[in-house]
Parts: sequence; structure tokens; C-alpha cells
Amino acid sequence: MLRVKGKKTIDGNSRYQIRRKTKPVYKGTLLWMQGERLRLEGVTLNGSGRSSSVSGDINGRLLETVSGMVLLEKGARLCANYNLTSFTDGGGGITIHSGGKVVMREGSVIYDNLSITGGSGVRVEKGGSFVMEGGTIRDNVVTGQKTGSDFDGRGGGIHNRGEVWIQGGAITGNIARGYRSGENAGGFGGAVYNQNRLRITGGIIRNNQASFAGGAVYTNEESQVSLEGGEIYENRAEDQRGGGIYISASSEVRVSGGKIWNNTARHGTQIFLSSTSSGILTVSGGKISGAGTAVWNNGASIKVTGGEIRGSECGLRNLGVSQIRGGNISGGEKGIFHDEGKLFLSGNIQVNRIQITEEQHVTVDLKLWIRGGCELVPERYQEGKLLVRITSGEQEREVQKNFSLKKRKRFILEARSGGLYIGREKYVIKFDANGGVGEMREQKVYVDETVPLDPCTYKRSGYGFVGWSAQLIPKVTEPGMIKWKDKGSVKNLAEDGESILLYALWVKAPMFSRGEAELVFYEEEQVDQEIMHYGIRAEDELEGDLTGKIRVEKIILPDFRELKGADRLPTDSDHLGKGSIVLSTANSFGVSSQWIQRYEVISNAAPELEVSDRYYFVSEIQNSQKEEILQDFRRSIRFRDDIETQEQLEHGLEISWEKPDFDRAGSYRVHVRIRDQFGHRFYMKPGEQRRYGRGKLSAKEFAVHVVDRENDITIEEEGYVRFISREYLDSLSPDSVWKTEKLRRLLEDSLNKGQEQYEEVWVITGEDKKRIKSFIKTQENPFSRESNKKFIEMFSRLRKK
Repeated sequence: MLRVKGKKTIDGNSRYQIRRKTKPVYKGTLLWMQGERLRLEGVTLNGSGRSSSVSGDINGRLLETVSGMVLLEKGARLCANYNLTSFTDGGGGITIHSGGKVVMREGSVIYDNLSITGGSGVRVEKGGSFVMEGGTIRDNVVTGQKTGSDFDGRGGGIHNRGEVWIQGGAITGNIARGYRSGENAGGFGGAVYNQNRLRITGGIIRNNQASFAGGAVYTNEESQVSLEGGEIYENRAEDQRGGGIYISASSEVRVSGGKIWNNTARHGTQIFLSSTSSGILTVSGGKISGAGTAVWNNGASIKVTGGEIRGSECGLRNLGVSQIRGGNISGGEKGIFHDEGKLFLSGNIQVNRIQITEEQHVTVDLKLWIRGGCELVPERYQEGKLLVRITSGEQEREVQKNFSLKKRKRFILEARSGGLYIGREKYVIKFDANGGVGEMREQKVYVDETVPLDPCTYKRSGYGFVGWSAQLIPKVTEPGMIKWKDKGSVKNLAEDGESILLYALWVKAPMFSRGEAELVFYEEEQVDQEIMHYGIRAEDELEGDLTGKIRVEKIILPDFRELKGADRLPTDSDHLGKGSIVLSTANSFGVSSQWIQRYEVISNAAPELEVSDRYYFVSEIQNSQKEEILQDFRRSIRFRDDIETQEQLEHGLEISWEKPDFDRAGSYRVHVRIRDQFGHRFYMKPGEQRRYGRGKLSAKEFAVHVVDRENDITIEEEGYVRFISREYLDSLSPDSVWKTEKLRRLLEDSLNKGQEQYEEVWVITGEDKKRIKSFIKTQENPFSRESNKKFIEMFSRLRKK
């Protein structure tokens, strides 16, 4: 080790070098500075790292200074010092301890030094300082070995814990290489790793590389970086972060001049702010530009008051807190990508475009003027979304002049209370009742969008709504007058901000004329649609008779249940009572009217039916006289109904009988059936007779008796047989023919009847027969008890002539 005290100058005349002894291997510092001043000029300090005989484990620096100043003048060269395996605490080229200072001037160079600790070119400890007025620091490499301070690849050119001031010269080609521990890690600050104060006022930092972050500069802890001049360009943090500068922990970077441009990284090609930091980036001047996203704020703070930030895709991506108070921020796709956090705008600024993610908005907190205007690009277009919150106190319309909305469909930027929101180009549709009554709110419709009109809520007595027209039409006479149907689709009826008035169109509803006040139907009657609207007419103002279009809309049953779509009215015993039939009809415009027809279904009792046995003498009627026999049968049948007439009931009379033989004595059964609900109803055409329901049935049977003609040899004239119940026999007078013993015996013998039987027989002449028939016709019910009594009284004294 060469110790330097006092003021010394080592001048190698550009031909000489101080070279580390290699045999045996020398481990230690080559030149130790502890004096007032040491000037190195035209001399090379060579660590012998390239000699084949060197083991590669020097474990020492080329130059260490603990006090005084070292001046690296023209021709001073520090190179080839390789510390590859020992964890030497310090750089491979120069280590500046507290109290030491190194000034590097034009023509000097620190190059080709390798280290596994921080700062392979220059290591500045706390309290030390390094001023680079010129010269070159190039092709130095730090290789990370493990995690932890100084051993994870920090600062390929310079590792600073003290003060570094770069006024000129060039830092180029230096590498901070990481290490592999399961995955690639380490490698920070290809040119400079800063842990204290770094000031850049000139020079260039170019073509340096970091494996992880800070291709040119990585600043950490509570450090400060001030960029006032110079250029940082073409540095790389391949596929990682901060191609130019990486800001971590609580460090602060101020950019007031110079240029950071054309650096490369996956995130933040020029500057990256760590999400785990409370770091601050202040830009008041200078120029920051490059490919991709130039400045990436991943969770820290940025304040821009001047300068220029420009990225080929994006100038600034914000996920922290960014305040734009001045300067120019631009990008190919977006000047600012506001992804998360807070973004404040104010002052005289220039931002070409801001992209805003779904949940974010921009805040204008002070007076704002954006030169040339700023286009807002929301990630999702949704009407009513807040894009700009205004807390500056300025009028929303004034702030709106600074912004425009990226065009998409017909979305627009709207100024509302407290901010700027996404709106839509729209117009207003207003409605006029045109003779109707009621209210309809105006309808707001988006331009270029097809929407249905609001349902018409206007009403007009006696009329039906048929549609809308932009012209006032007092009376609709043909469909072509209707422009839009109810709830019809519309598109672009007016321009943005305009309004259009639509008039309601009316067609007079069809008129019903009354039929029956109330329809009365019988139980089990068949009532179809035609019967339900019997006698009702419908007429239309334009189309005339609409009676044929009357339909049963629904039936309200006696129990108030509604029956829709029914072809028949229920009339069974479960549906007796009063109900309503709702009828409707419509014209060709679809305008309909209703009519309520009342009805009642009443119960129906079966007809009353009475029959009695018939007696004929043998050969009294010829067997061939069927019609005469049948008519005679009919005359003997008595029937009646509370509702239907005798004439109506006769249509439902049925007689089925065994064919009697009138040539010999005998008895034959005859079956009689009669059913009601058959006749002339209110809905039938004149003269029409047809069954209108199943009706109620009554059925009985009687016997036809054929008896011997000769009852007595003394009887020469034709007689007729009449039977009378025994209960009436005792009421007759003693001289009544009914009580003539001789005659009774003859009749009993001829009819084969005994006294124990129920009937008694008497004989009358043909004249008596006429009188009897005349009597029967005058009776309401000839077989009632009362009429039988009268019959007995009238004919009991008849005698045989």
C-alpha cells in the first residue's frame, strides 16, 4: 500500500502505471490517501484483473481516501480491479470515506472494474463526496450475490452514501447485475445507486443497465436526487422498472432541467416510483420522454409544475397521488393514465389526453387552464359517471372549456353541479293531447338510438288513441295519417338539445245500440256467442255496421268469477243467478268499445204429465188405423208447464207403444215422455221452432184395454166404457146407473173384472160421448179430483135408452 500524506502529485506522463503486485497475490488497497491533496495525472492505477496470473480475488481497492482531496486529472486511469469472491465493503475503483473528497476532471477515466459489492467504479461513504466535472466512468460491473445491503448488486458505476455532484463527463456502459435465488433478484442502479445526495447539473449518463430497477439511477432510503442539467438516456432495466430513474422508499427526486430520454424498462421507461414508498418526484423543468409509459407512479407522490413529460403510449401513469400544476404531459394514446389513487389538476398546463379507469375521477382543486384542451377517455362509458370533480370554486361551465370527451357513439361531456360527467347527446319529445285529457312528461331520447315512445296516458271520452303525428290532425280518416303507433320505435327525431312536439291522434270508438235490457235463460239452455249478443248492434263512424264483429270478451258469472274465451254461457244448476256479459268490437284502427249485457239464468222444473188407461171395444177401431189410434192416445194425455205453452210442449211429446190388436180382447202398455225447452225463444227468427236446450224430462206409462163389444144382449147401440174409482161409488145416489146391479154384473163378466177391483163400469151412448168430450175440454185439468166429481154428478143419472 502506498500511503500519501500532504500534497502530492503522481504524474505518469501518460506512459506509466502503478500496478498491483501479482506474485504472491496481494490483497489490499493499492493507493491510500490520507493527506491534504493528491493529484493523479497521466498515470494508470491497474488492479491487474486482466492478468492471467491473477487469482481474481484481490480484496482491495485501487484508491481509498479518508481525508483531503484527490484530483483525477487528464490521463488518470483507474482500471481492472476485480473483487469477485470476497465481500469487500467498498467499490473496486475508488472508495471515498468520511472526510475524503474526489474530483474527477476531463480526460480521466474509471473503467473495467468488477465487484460483488456496491459501486464497482466509485463508492462514496457517508461524509465523503465525489464531484464529476468531466472524464468517464465506464464498463464497470457489480454482481449481486445475495440479499442484503451492498451484496445484491447495487450501483454498477457509483454507489453513493455521501455527496455526489455530476457536473460533466460521461457515465456509460456500467452494469448492476442481480443474482439467482430461486428466481432472478437484485441488480439496482446501473450507473448510480444513491442513498444520500445526488446532484446532476451536466454530463451524460448513457447505456447503463440494471437487472431489476433503475437502469441509470436507483435512489433509496431518505435520499435526494436533483436533476438540473445533463442527459440520462439509452439506459435499460430490461423487462423491469425505471429505465432511467427508480425512486424507492422515502427518497425525493427533483427534475428542474436536463433530459431523461429514450431509456427502456417494462414499467416506467424513464422514471418509476415504487408502490411501497413515500417517495416524491417533483418536475419543474427539463424534458422526460421515451417509449411506452414515460413516468409510472405506482403509489407514491408526483408534483409537476413545469417541464415536459412525453411517452409514445403514455406520459404519466398514476396509481398514487399526482398533482399537475404546470408543464406539458403528452402521450400517443394518453398523456395521463389515471389508474388508481388521486389526480389533481390546476394552473397553466398542457395535457393532451387523460384516460380514467372505471372507479376514478380527476380533481380540479385550483384555477385551471389547459392549453389546447384535454381529451378525457373513460375506460367505460356510462351516463352519469363523474370524470372531473371541481373543488376550485370555478363555475362548471368554465372548467368544461378545458376538456373534451373522446367520441364514442353520442356520449358527451356535461357540466353539472360540482363536476363534469359523462352525458349523452339527446333531444326531448313533448306530447300534445290534441283534444284528450291527462298529462304526459316529456321524454328524453338519445341521439342515434332507437327507443320506443312512452305509452300514451291521455284519455278522450268516446275515442280511442291510435298513434302520434308531428303535424296537428283534427280527425284521422285513414291509416296513412298515423306516423307512429303507441310505443312505436323512433330514432333521431331531432338534434342534440332540440325538442319535437308529437300530437295524439284519435279515432271515434264504435257505438253500441241496445238490445234486450236483460237476457233470461233457462237452466240447461244452450247459449252460444250469437245468443249472448242477440239484438245488440254496433256502428262505426267511418266503417258503418260492425255488428258482425261483436265478440264476447268475458263473462262475469253470478259468483263474480270471470270467464274469458268462452264460447258458451254456463247454465247448469251451479250457475243459476244474475251475471254480466262483456261484449266488445273494434274497427280497423283497432279502436274498441265495450258493452255490458246483463243476464239471468233461472231454474227449470220438469213439465207435469198425467195419463190414464184407455178402453176400446173389440173391433171398435181397425188395426190399420194407426194415425187415428195415435191421435186418440194423444187426446187422453194431459200435460202442462209453468213457462212453456201447450203448443210448445207438444213438440217434445213422445209416445212409444206396443201395437194393440183391436180384433180381440187384451191389454197393452204405452210409454209417454215429454221434455220442455222447445219453442219460440226471443232470439229465434219468426216462425222458427227448434230445441234450444236439453230441458227437463217427465215420463209415465198407461195401459190400452181392448174389451168385448157385447156386454148385454139387450144392448143394441154402440157404447163406450168409462171406469170410475171405487172411492166415488159410495157418494152416488141409490138410483144411479153406477149402482144398477144387473148392469154391473154384465159389465164385470164382459171385462173379466170382479168386485174386488178398483174400477166400476158403466155404459153410455154415442150422444153421451159427445157431451162428455165437451165437458172435458172445458176443464183446466180434467183428471183432477174436483173435475172428476163434477163429471160424476153430471152423468150419474144417465140411463140406457
